[in-house]
Amino acid sequence: MNRCQNAQRSAWVWIMAGVVLVFVLAACARESDAPDPTDSLIPQTGNEAQPGSSSPTFPPAPSSADGTEEMVQELAAEFLAGELGIAVNSLNIITVTAMTWSDSSLGCPQPGMMYAQVITPGFLMLLRDSGGTEYKVHAKEDGSSTIVCDE
Repeated sequence: MNRCQNAQRSAWVWIMAGVVLVFVLAACARESDAPDPTDSLIPQTGNEAQPGSSSPTFPPAPSSADGTEEMVQELAAEFLAGELGIAVNSLNIITVTAMTWSDSSLGCPQPGMMYAQVITPGFLMLLRDSGGTEYKVHAKEDGSSTIVCDE
């Protein structure tokens, strides 16, 4: 092998090593370098429910003529009831706020997980059980993803 070919091969190896190093360093970024998840919350609107009934209450949704918001509220109540092992009718929806999150974590990133960096519309809902405990439930606009967020 001549000197020119050897120099080209050596340069190629150093370039590839640099690329690998960049990926390793990016993967090992400290958690303190991560953006604050609350920075991804952009509230749009809010509605108040009337508490006190024995079945879930769903605030009116003037912005959703197609019933999507009500459907997502029902799914969120069913999801939370399933997580808690309680009846759906023991939950009241206190507030519903339309949100736009900056990624698919729905404003509630979990350690060790990676999320698509896409604008994700949805709802932040505050639900209360019959014992008075409140839960924040985040859901995608279409109801396809729901999470109880401890924040």
